Amino acid sequence: MHVFHLSTAKETELFSHKGPVEKKQITSEVCVHHLWFDESDYETKGNLIKWNPAIKTLHDKEAC
Repeated sequence: MHVFHLSTAKETELFSHKGPVEKKQITSEVCVHHLWFDESDYETKGNLIKWNPAIKTLHDKEAC
C-alpha cells in the first residue's frame, strides 16, 4: 500500500522506521510544498500557497 501526501507530524508517526525494510508493505510520500512552506508563509504568499492538503504548522513541516 502507498499513502499519498502526508502533511502532518501525527501522520508521519504512523510510519515507523523500526524493523527490516524488506518486511515493509506500506510506503508514503509528501509533497515538496509541505517541506518548503509552513503556516507563517500565508502572510506573504497568501493564496499562492493554497493547496489540498493545506500547508500546516512549522512542527508539521519539520516532521515531514
